[in-house]
Amino acid sequence: MQLDEESLKTNESADKLSQRFNDFGDFNIFKDSQSSFFMEFYFIEPDTVPTQTIEEMISVLLKPEVSQKIGLKNVVLYKDAIKFKAHNRLE
Repeated sequence: MQLDEESLKTNESADKLSQRFNDFGDFNIFKDSQSSFFMEFYFIEPDTVPTQTIEEMISVLLKPEVSQKIGLKNVVLYKDAIKFKAHNRLE
């Protein structure tokens, strides 16, 4: 997940950032950089995400009214996320 410009100004800790997602279920949150983080869900709240799938959760999070409230710029599956790569010697 990537934070929007307004959220970047607050420079919140992962703990403070996680409070924005209380309605979505039980999870761990890991801050990847100042502008991005990833989440690992153990339970997805059926009242918020009826099918309890990650794909529907992403759809819900990307709705303008939700993403603006939470302060998100983008949401992708972990496998599709941009990953830091220090060098290419192992390729």
